[in-house]
Amino acid sequence: MDVTDVEPLSAVVCPTCGAPSTVSTMIDHFELVDMLGHGGMGAVYKAHDTSLDRMVALKLLKKSSGTPEQIKQLETEAAITASINHPHVVRVFSTGMDHGRFYIAMELVEKGTLDKLIELQGRVAEAQVLEVGIQIASGLRAAHEAGLIHRDVKPGNILFTDAHTSKIVDFGLAIFAEDEVKVRGEIWGTPYYVAPEKLDQKPEDFRSDIYSLGGTLFHALAGRPPFEAENASLVALKHLKSQAVSLQAFAPQVSSNTNYVINRTLNKDPEKRYQSYDELIEHLEYALNELQAGRGKAEGKRVVLETEQEKKAMGVLTFAMIGVLVVLLGVGVLFRNQIFSGSPEEQAKKGSALMAEGVSGLAKSEPASAVTSLAAVAAQKPKQPWLNWADMLMGLAQIASGHRQEGMSSFQRVEARGPYSKSDADKATADFFMETTRQMTSEHVIDPKAVQAPAGGAGPAAFLFYGMKDWEAGAVDEAADFFRRFRQAEFTGTDAWLEGLKPMATDYVEEYTAYQMAADAWKGAKTIDQKRTAVKQLRAVQGKLAPKAQELAVTAAAELSKVEKERSAMLAQGKIPDGRYRLTNRKTGKALEVEGHSHDDGHKVQTYSYNNGGNQQWRIIPQDNGTYMLVNAEGGKALSLPTNPTTLDHHNPPSNGKPTATPTPTPKPDPKAPKPTPTPTPKPVTDDNTQAQQSNVNKAIPWQRWRIEKIENNYFKITSQLDGKALTAKGQDNGAAVIQAPYDNAQEQQWKIEGL
Repeated sequence: MDVTDVEPLSAVVCPTCGAPSTVSTMIDHFELVDMLGHGGMGAVYKAHDTSLDRMVALKLLKKSSGTPEQIKQLETEAAITASINHPHVVRVFSTGMDHGRFYIAMELVEKGTLDKLIELQGRVAEAQVLEVGIQIASGLRAAHEAGLIHRDVKPGNILFTDAHTSKIVDFGLAIFAEDEVKVRGEIWGTPYYVAPEKLDQKPEDFRSDIYSLGGTLFHALAGRPPFEAENASLVALKHLKSQAVSLQAFAPQVSSNTNYVINRTLNKDPEKRYQSYDELIEHLEYALNELQAGRGKAEGKRVVLETEQEKKAMGVLTFAMIGVLVVLLGVGVLFRNQIFSGSPEEQAKKGSALMAEGVSGLAKSEPASAVTSLAAVAAQKPKQPWLNWADMLMGLAQIASGHRQEGMSSFQRVEARGPYSKSDADKATADFFMETTRQMTSEHVIDPKAVQAPAGGAGPAAFLFYGMKDWEAGAVDEAADFFRRFRQAEFTGTDAWLEGLKPMATDYVEEYTAYQMAADAWKGAKTIDQKRTAVKQLRAVQGKLAPKAQELAVTAAAELSKVEKERSAMLAQGKIPDGRYRLTNRKTGKALEVEGHSHDDGHKVQTYSYNNGGNQQWRIIPQDNGTYMLVNAEGGKALSLPTNPTTLDHHNPPSNGKPTATPTPTPKPDPKAPKPTPTPTPKPVTDDNTQAQQSNVNKAIPWQRWRIEKIENNYFKITSQLDGKALTAKGQDNGAAVIQAPYDNAQEQQWKIEGL
């Protein structure tokens, strides 16, 4: 029976005897064992690499997938991916063509995908999502540094090796599908996560991957993607992606720090997203640290007003869209008769539309247009309380647009009118206007600890006004507190339209958070790299806090420059100050790293292409007698000579890092017998060509002490205090061993030390 065109492992029936069997296919030297998944472009199989006797994941493309040019491009990108040795990028082992089908042999990762985790849990825990974000961003950074962008970051392309380790897979595969969908007026890429610039057929770069990663993390946190559409048509997607996104509209349990980071990654303008993976990772780490320290808790339950009819009409509504819709429906329709009672129908329609435009302008941070609309409403003299609301909101917009004096005049008009009603039903709202205008027209900054919201359903709206007053006065800490309290409030019934103003408060909270994160990043920066990143973050702060951030940035930059000069001067003198460094071998150009990214004691070190991983960064700590300890930044273990294999399991030394002899039973000593000569503690191996390793830090043991002596420029030799032998890179390939050998001035024994 000819099974040439039958998919591997398919069930077939013999046409002669009727016996069932399974198509068993060898692809080159790979024996297919089981199908792991399949899609439009092909399938992924668990396979046995018969040459190297290991299990791999084999992605097998359909015969119809890809032109020769696309195959060549994919081979190139796969080769680049194969050169990336990063703990959060699925390794590519090889590619090839067999039976007319292109294949990619990859690392086998079998603990599921983020897609499946979302399916099982609905919403994934915030701390776990932040961990995934940090890890995948670091993997994408390594790929970007190698010249790759992913093009299709999504939950299904994030795999797990265990509960705390995720990896990104499938770099470059998007090139096959793009041409196929263009002829149908659609766009390649999962529509939930594709970046807006791709819809406009503009060039993609790493910021497009950042957008897709943001959409993926949004989905994990909210249990739904940021946008939902029934198809991937360009018209539908462009409409949706032109809207603003707010994670907290759909995941109110998420902390404000995380909300800020995700919303920024999903900005429709690439220039307003993160401009580097370093900054994104720094912010994700900050959000995670604050969450774990209990300082980043969510701000309370928020109400999202969304009817089933609105879902059908819009497909998806972001928080800002919901607020505006509530205003349009609530103010423009439900309250039309209440605002303009007795007015002609056309005048009522016009007035209600202007009121809606005013609230919408505030929500969209367009205060100038809001002033124009609200002034027109006030000019029509609507019935109370809407005349007061028009003046109150106009005062808010005037302060926001930098016209404080005009804003004070608007509040004074409301205050001068006095209570607009004496009825019990209106008392709470009337008192709200009086207390809020009293605070707004005073000369002092409003202390959040000293005031409470006026009573009544609209009472917490006072926090929005107080926040704006303090913000413009420069009391941004107090203002942020008020804005957060306004966002926590719930407005229902006839006050539900106030929900539409929450995006305004959100904008100010996010601006404040951006400054605070940058300032905290500088305060907590310990390495030169961290200090450089913090200075960049401070310089990137915009809006009201930009001058304050720039002032701190100037001070920080001066301090950074001083530290860099001092370190350079010390390195020039052959001295190594305490700090974090990367060590690059002069001959191979590869960085010293811990093999396999393991934290275990006794794990060997090697050299590999630098990818900014923690396992390639070392803290060099001065000790006495001119020696140093080299402690790995990722595992926290010290560079060490291996212990004596005759008395100790080489790969599992004792946790205290000290070698111990195998105990043997001894008879009770005779008090009259002479004291025996003590047996010396076994020493570590000191033969030539002994491979170095890492082990638990123990400042008392000599085989963790190293002498670092300058040769020329920034190149140094690193020799053991114990035997005087030099750290030596053996071989030029990635993964080359690092051994101990007598120093003979060879380039493989010289290391460039660069501060991080």
